[in-house]
Amino acid sequence: MTPFSLPENLDDLDEAEQSRKKEIYHRRLVHYHYVKNTEECIEFHYAALTGPIGILRRRLFYYAGDP
Repeated sequence: MTPFSLPENLDDLDEAEQSRKKEIYHRRLVHYHYVKNTEECIEFHYAALTGPIGILRRRLFYYAGDP
């Protein structure tokens, strides 16, 4: 897993688009640190997150929320 960065052309975007890009960056950064720290501190939880059943559960949970 690689850390994310803000787009290089951030200054060229309008204020609304900058805000959206920063929000996406923040969410990805939080997720990145959560996964990395879980991998280091709670190995069995990390294994459950990255295992095939964990991926299936996440997808089911995600799609169950769709109308």
